[in-house]
Amino acid sequence: MKDGSRAKLLVFARTYALALVINLIGQGNVGRIWRKGRLLRDAGPTGFAFAMAVAVGGGRVIQEHLPAFKAPEWQKSFLANILSSSAAITLLFRSFSKRTAWSFDLTLFLVVRAADSLVSHGLLAFADHSDGDHDHKRRTLKARQSMVDSLLFQLSSARIMWCFFYLPHLLPKAYHKWINALARVDDRLTHTLRLIHSRDWLYSTGSTSHRTLLTSYAKDLGYPASWGDPYQIPNHGGKSALNTWKAMDVPRGGIGGIPCELVHGTVTGSSCTANASLRFFHAIPKALLIYLPVHIIPALLRLRTVPSSKELYSLLLPRITGAFRSSAFLSTFLAAFYYAVCMTRTIVPSFIAKMSPSLAQLFTNDFIDGPYGCILAGSLACGGSIWIEDSRRRGEMALYVLPRALETIFSQAKGRAGGILERGLCTLCLAYLLTSAAHTPETLRGLSGWSLGLVLKPDVKNKKEE
Repeated sequence: MKDGSRAKLLVFARTYALALVINLIGQGNVGRIWRKGRLLRDAGPTGFAFAMAVAVGGGRVIQEHLPAFKAPEWQKSFLANILSSSAAITLLFRSFSKRTAWSFDLTLFLVVRAADSLVSHGLLAFADHSDGDHDHKRRTLKARQSMVDSLLFQLSSARIMWCFFYLPHLLPKAYHKWINALARVDDRLTHTLRLIHSRDWLYSTGSTSHRTLLTSYAKDLGYPASWGDPYQIPNHGGKSALNTWKAMDVPRGGIGGIPCELVHGTVTGSSCTANASLRFFHAIPKALLIYLPVHIIPALLRLRTVPSSKELYSLLLPRITGAFRSSAFLSTFLAAFYYAVCMTRTIVPSFIAKMSPSLAQLFTNDFIDGPYGCILAGSLACGGSIWIEDSRRRGEMALYVLPRALETIFSQAKGRAGGILERGLCTLCLAYLLTSAAHTPETLRGLSGWSLGLVLKPDVKNKKEE
């Protein structure tokens, strides 16, 4: 077999294997997938892995057999990738007749990654054609890009967290299960929040059909049932709230709403600071189980030879440090959410009451514990933890959560998944990403940059040697 043909087959094989692994990891338990018969289907000619192999490997084959015409090399590459991507998307969408959510996820993923690459390409072009010190302009542009990444992550994660409490059906079950396991929120508490959102459980009017929802929760935690009774809990802060809590023997001062002990759950008692701190430390081991493989496995996959012990140490040390840094980010994310929720429920009402008693009457606990009160504040605050990550990881995290946040906003578009417009958009974005990987790989980040670099770089090396 000629070296050129062998290289193309290797690109096809690498793409197929990597895409199959990514697909299986994304779906979860491999044994369950095998029992349901989905493994053979996903590995077949209409599966994700084969389609991606056709797109990546087919584009390189088509480009060599295009008729001769005058055009820049990247335009020829883009045309070839359009043809191969069109075939791949056609194959893939045949299996989407009953999996429209899957196709919608893929569309959002490709659109976000292609848009990010396009913006990066524009920023780099601006830096190259601007006057002044080239390195300084590149550093400035990277700093601005990092700020945009952080803002996108903060807004996207805020939307996802808010949906977790109020619109959980818009999130994948895996997302909901993972957030719930990490946050350790009792279902009765989240159910009450949704009832406040729908105005079926309010401090001002009570709730006849759901009165025992929080009273049973309070008793299970070892507190009086009255702590969860909407008919007894004050809706306003001030003297009336102070007298109510004194009668109930609750050291809460002149603050309305359910006691913070119910918000803290089984983690701790009345201290909001202790609750946030304990949740931070409890989350670190779970976060390490997530981030150690994320940081270490890609580095090991790039190895071409067996490293010495010294080389392995030099390779793994920064990755392990990065895993601890990422774990600190995720733990801070969780702690910041709870601390912001508690501060919004306690410190903010007290501050408003001191500044303007008349204004304080507008901030009832129906509002504070509602969808645009403490939960929104916590959802917005937790994303600030992204600044713990380095600039490269901030970009990766933003690109990871943005498609999911967009999906919750445009979820109604799922009914049109599989249409001509969506297929065309998938084809264009996939072709653009493949062209960028070959000609401007520096514009790709995160999963798209790593995966395409892994399957294409060895082939580029072989071409240079020829």
